[in-house]
Amino acid sequence: MLCVAMITLSATAQVRVLATDQKPDTNLQKLSIMFNYDDPPSSLLMESAYYRRTALNIYLIGGAASGLLFLLGDIQAKQTISGVSPLPALGAVTAIATGITALVFEYVSISMERRAGEQLKRITISAGGVSYHF
Repeated sequence: MLCVAMITLSATAQVRVLATDQKPDTNLQKLSIMFNYDDPPSSLLMESAYYRRTALNIYLIGGAASGLLFLLGDIQAKQTISGVSPLPALGAVTAIATGITALVFEYVSISMERRAGEQLKRITISAGGVSYHF
């Protein structure tokens, strides 16, 4: 949100309306802002969204797979003489493994969001201009 405001501010600061008989001034000063980032906040936020989406997909696929294994295990247990099937145990392992993997992806996503927030916190936009706090 802050990046959009900065881009809008810099774009409007460079726009001038000229009269029909007026020639443009070629000596205008242009606003140029450079920040010393290893990764810009926008790319961190986009990567964070990718990791969060991946975590959600892992949750959904893992939940569906483990549920299917539980269901098939129940059907298989009813058809066997002993009434026991290894599929529910495999379903539990699948649910635990995919849950832990998805939590790791969520943690990475949150870490990237935090880094982006720390970088954006250093930028202040006011009526007097844009300032960067080191």
